[in-house]
Amino acid sequence: MVRTLFKGVTGSHAYGIATPESDIDYLEIIQAPTQDFLGLKHIKDAWFQTREEGDITTWEVGKWCHLLLQGNPAAIEVLWVDYTVEFICPEIETLCMKRQNLLSKAMVPRYCGFADSQYRKLIQHGVRVEDKL
Repeated sequence: MVRTLFKGVTGSHAYGIATPESDIDYLEIIQAPTQDFLGLKHIKDAWFQTREEGDITTWEVGKWCHLLLQGNPAAIEVLWVDYTVEFICPEIETLCMKRQNLLSKAMVPRYCGFADSQYRKLIQHGVRVEDKL
């Protein structure tokens, strides 16, 4: 049985920069059944769905941990966006309380690159960033 570990709103709604045209993006982290994870068949570790209620990105917890350790900004975001969380299991909540311990100097260039790309997207869409600060 699949266990949901985390579900929260991400993207423009999480950052307070949504427009009336913005859809709602969700991120979900799940734990695959043990027999699937330890078995011989390949488990799907990430997928994306477009639904009427919004876009949902789902990661298997092993995929999320891998991304987190690489300094992936979307994975790190899970530990920091408290106000958009719809569900969080105790294990991930514990990681959130120790989130400062998971950051490193090596992650800074990657996160700055992500921030720069997001800023450029906002500018391309005509969003005045100064109005949002």
